[in-house]
Amino acid sequence: MLHRTRHLFIRQQTSVINAIRAHLAEFGIHRKMTITTAGTITGGTGEFYGIQGLLRLSISADLQAGTSESQVELEYWISR
Repeated sequence: MLHRTRHLFIRQQTSVINAIRAHLAEFGIHRKMTITTAGTITGGTGEFYGIQGLLRLSISADLQAGTSESQVELEYWISR
């Protein structure tokens, strides 16, 4: 479940960055962009009842160089 949620966050964030890059490129603006976001993890079912944690995501893209980089940090613990 956590991996699917993480994958969804990354996919959505990448889609937003690509859309922004495409719109800026139409106007001739080529810049390096970095977006960083953080979220909390709470709840869960079964063995993961009481799970808590933090999810941090940072995405950088440089249109001129044609490079992009994603970094995901997931920190969690289960309290009983």
